[in-house]
Amino acid sequence: MTGSGEPQNREAGAFVPVERIAGVMVVRQSGLTLLEVLVSLHLLAVAFLALLPLIRMGASALASGPDSVVPGPARLRTLAARYLEAELEYLRSWSYARLRSVDCGVSGPPPLAELRRIPGSYLPGEPLLPQEFAVAEIEIEDEPVLGPAPDGCGPRRIAVRLYRTAEDAANGRTFARAVLLRARR
Repeated sequence: MTGSGEPQNREAGAFVPVERIAGVMVVRQSGLTLLEVLVSLHLLAVAFLALLPLIRMGASALASGPDSVVPGPARLRTLAARYLEAELEYLRSWSYARLRSVDCGVSGPPPLAELRRIPGSYLPGEPLLPQEFAVAEIEIEDEPVLGPAPDGCGPRRIAVRLYRTAEDAANGRTFARAVLLRARR
């Protein structure tokens, strides 16, 4: 007996708590049974499977974040939309005289080339192509829906096409595109 009034059993240096219940010595057991361990593992597995979609969403969000080496599809679409909007805004800033065809009799500075490839032909102040894209094409042509203008100065369609790789550009696989219509005032 110890000072607590509870008998102790010391076999081979092991400390096993025992107590007397209704005159019978009963050994108290500590720990879990095999069934309790299996049930708890099952509950953990169910909880993990329930949280798996959230874990996957978080991992993909981290993988496509601003510091990611490989941008995700949503990030690429966002970059493409930002670039196209910036390029269209830049082209809107030019007067019709710079966007006209060579057949148009309007006086002014020489018209822009009807097909330009970026990054090979940047103009002053033009937005930079995001590094995730290899090529952008800017094509200026007569608006085909309205037909040819009698003086050659009809509305102009400016198409901006964005390509992920040079191979995509060579094969015409456009990632994103935007169109701007400009007319003489």
